[in-house]
Formats: sequence, C-alpha cells, structure tokens
Amino acid sequence: MVKDRTSASLPLQPGDWNGGVALDVYRQAIEFVPVATSITDVRANILYANSAFERLTGYTESEIVGLNESVLSDHATPPDTYRKLWAAITSGREWKGRLVNRRKDGTRYLADLTVVPILDAQGNPEYFLGMHRDVTDVHELESKLKNQNTLLSSLVEAAPALIALLNASGKVIFSNPAFEDLQREMPRDVLAPHFLRALNESLGVDLRSLCENGTDFSAVEARIETLDGEIRWFACSATRVPEQDMSAAGYFSVNGRCGLLLVASDITLQRRRFEQARTNAVRAVLAEQQMLQGMREVISGAVFQLQGPLNVMNAAQQMALRKTGTDEQTSLPVAEMLEAGYAAVERLKSAMPRLAPEPVEPVNINELIHDVLDISIEDLLRAGVFVDWRPEKQLPNVPGRANALRSLIKHLLDNAILAIKDGGGLREIVITSSVTPSGDVRLDVRDTGPGLDEKLRLKIFEPFFTGWVKTRFRSGMGLALARRIIIEQGGSLEIANHMTGGCRVEVVFAAASLGHGQ
Repeated sequence: MVKDRTSASLPLQPGDWNGGVALDVYRQAIEFVPVATSITDVRANILYANSAFERLTGYTESEIVGLNESVLSDHATPPDTYRKLWAAITSGREWKGRLVNRRKDGTRYLADLTVVPILDAQGNPEYFLGMHRDVTDVHELESKLKNQNTLLSSLVEAAPALIALLNASGKVIFSNPAFEDLQREMPRDVLAPHFLRALNESLGVDLRSLCENGTDFSAVEARIETLDGEIRWFACSATRVPEQDMSAAGYFSVNGRCGLLLVASDITLQRRRFEQARTNAVRAVLAEQQMLQGMREVISGAVFQLQGPLNVMNAAQQMALRKTGTDEQTSLPVAEMLEAGYAAVERLKSAMPRLAPEPVEPVNINELIHDVLDISIEDLLRAGVFVDWRPEKQLPNVPGRANALRSLIKHLLDNAILAIKDGGGLREIVITSSVTPSGDVRLDVRDTGPGLDEKLRLKIFEPFFTGWVKTRFRSGMGLALARRIIIEQGGSLEIANHMTGGCRVEVVFAAASLGHGQ
C-alpha cells in the first residue's frame, strides 16, 4: 500500500477545512476541477463536495455534507458491484468502474467512478477521495456504435458478396467468410493480388494510383481462375479508405496512408448465360452467313456452268452465219436457245442473295477463335476430336469484318474435322495464334488427317472441288470461301503438309489497313 504524505497532517473534520496555506491551495484547485469530486470518511459519509459535484447531482454542498454516498445509489446497480468496490477500497486499493446514480431530482445517470483511499501513517484507509463524471451520453454512443458494429458484422458475415479490406500494401487486413471460402480454393494468400491484377488489367491503374487519385469504381469485371481450373467472374466495386496513423506521433498528422474496401459479387452464372446467349447469336449469324455464301457460290457455279456452253453455242452460230448459203431457218432455233439460256443466266444472277454490309473494325483473333470453338463444341465431341488451342496472350487487334473472319475460321475448323475423319488415326487439331516479326497476326490450324495430295495442291481452292473420300454432302466450297474471305480483307492463306503428318493451314491477318478490302 502506498502512503499519502499529506494524509496524516490534514485535520479533516466535518465543517473544518482551515488547514493552512497548502490546504487552501488544494481546496481552490479541487474546487475548480471539472470532475465531480467528494471526500468521505471510512463509512462513506460525505465531508466535502466540489462545485462540479453540485452541478452533476443537484445537491448543494450544505445539503450533501453529512449525508452518506449511498444517497446517490440506484437499485439498477448490481449489489455485487458495490461489494467489489468496498472490498477494494477498504483494503487500501483504488477502484474504478461504473455505477448507476440518482440525482436529487430522481433522474438517473451513468457515473464513471474512481475511488482512491487516503491512508494514515499506518497505511490504513482514513478517507476516501471519489471522482466521477456523467458518461450517460458516452454510453449511449458506445451502445449505438456497438449495435451498429454488431449489425454491420452480421451483414458482412452473412453477405454472399466477397468483402475485404486491403491496406496500402495490398495485404488483406479483414475479410468476410465468402472471401475466405474462395481463398481456400486459391494458392495461399494470392486471392487479393489476383483481384488487384485483374482490376489493373480492366482499369489500367494499380492500388497506389487509386489511393493517390482517390477514385472509387464499381461494376468492374474481374476474371479469377481457381486451383482446379474453374473460371469465376466477379463484378467488383471499391472505395478508398483513409488509413489513419495510430501512433502518438501521428495524432496531429493528416497525411495518412490509404487502403481499399473491395466488394466483389460472383456473376459467373450470369456471365455463362450471357456467353451462351452470345454464342447462340454468333451461331445463328454464322449459319445464316454460311447459308447465304453457299447459295451465292452455288448460283455462281451454275452461272459459270451455263455460261460456257452458251458461249460455245454463240460462237458456233456466228461462224455458221458467216458461211455462204446458210439456211437462216436452221439457225433460228439456235438463236432462240441462246436467248433462253442468257435469260436463265440473268434470272440466276438476279436470284443471288446479297450479303449485308459489315463494317471494318479492330478485332481480336483469339476472341473469334473462342467464339468458333464454342459453337463447334458439339461437332468436335461428335467427331471425337481433341482441340489443342495455344493462343498468344498478348495478341494485337487487326482490322477486319468480325463475322466474315469467324466464317473463315469455321471453314478451316470444319475442313480439319473432315480431314481427321478421313485419316482414321490420332484425332487432334492444334490451333496456334502468334505475332509475326512484321507485327501481323498469324493463325495456324494443323490436323492429324492423311495430309494433302501434292497433285491436288492447285485444285483445292477451286469452287466445288472436294478431295474427301466421303463427300458427306459437302459442296467443296469451304477452302474456296475461306481464301476469298481472307484475300478480301487484305490477308493471305496457305496450305501445306506438316512435317509430322497431317495438313497445316497458315492464315496471316494484316495488321495494317486493308486496302481494297475495305
């Protein structure tokens, strides 16, 4: 127990406070302390109360002196609290705690109380110094804050969205169960960097830039790949959160660091539905385009087939008319046949369907390959063909007509599937995208079919030519259409046997302007 040096010399008796200059200074000082202060004897009878005590309790000093401190007690305080208080101070120890007190007018308030024993020369309590202040408003604010924290905590814990608070270094300092569940599906402590990297790719800014600029964002999509290879999509929102310096030296500082409150909603299902709808739309457009192209080529072929004999007949008639003695009545039927033939050709030309004009715009060949593989998955599964797609990750856009280029890639894929069916061996197609030294984009489609007969090299791009063992009702227009499409768009297409077997088609998409193809 600590002895008080002045306690033995203070002649503290009820109504007697004239103990000299030091005591006068002490009394003046304690009188102006803004904390309600009182001094009692060992039985808790009040010997002194300062002005703050009067203002807080409503009792004047003349009214309160001589009364017991219990006059302020309220039954809302548990009896055990009083027992602990008395046990501490009667043994010479300080006690701190909170009591529910009652003012003179009967109103209650919550008192934050400190009681300090004043000891005599033998170390026994002789007086008790009590200091208390009204913390009712503080308690109300603390309760509101606690309730709000409990509510927010419940909402955050139960929220299906991923919620994480990242510090300025990108480290997770708080996360909810949904975030932790996904974290378990990722390598250790890489989920937050995955999100930041994905957002950096989408926004083009990093966490430091977001903190410095103070720019919040919402509905930014991030693509995350889990350990088992599943692709998950999230719609992300983030809010810049100032990170206060909690050290003593940082009390007056306003230049705190910042963190990021990240909220991510799983939109994988919606994304898959969207992709399915998009795939169906692409499939419908390609089917219509291929049908129209097929009809145009069939009609063009028919016109070509009719035009040849008609030209021969016309030349023969002209030669016959130049001969002397030719019977004009004999040549009349021929003229009628020519007229009918040319009329049929014109009708065929007028029946040729027109393709809707498509603008030239920047396209990403990898995205087009992805679209074609999506709509061809059933054909590949039916044929038992495995596709090894090796895309160049950083592939520049090239100018082109997206639907026409999708049709081109579809023709090449269909051609490779047919080649594999004729081969009867390993059923694999390798698709590779890359960038040429000149900056163009190259697409390689290699199959494991029987390869190309060198005798047919000059014929494979002719309309209506087919070299398949089984034509399967194919018109033989696939490669012809593919070559026409790429030439119209300023590129090139070459076909050759691969050194390891099978056939390899190389398509080069010009990265420069398309010239006449535009």
